[in-house]
Amino acid sequence: MELNIKDAYRMIFSNYPDVMDVKQVCDAIGICAKTAYKLIQSGALPAVRVGRQHRIAKLHVMSYMEMQLMDA
Repeated sequence: MELNIKDAYRMIFSNYPDVMDVKQVCDAIGICAKTAYKLIQSGALPAVRVGRQHRIAKLHVMSYMEMQLMDA
């Protein structure tokens, strides 16, 4: 049985909540907070502000990772 990219991402991100904070995103995809905020500010990683914090849907993180694979 061959594992496709979407199934692989579902397995990788299964330990993370459906809505992640910046720290969780950094941990999940191996980037620093500064890079995460740059991605959010540029619109490459859609996020919602809740008070002073950003919240990112896990689906957006998975989509971002998939786009990075496609561009590589």
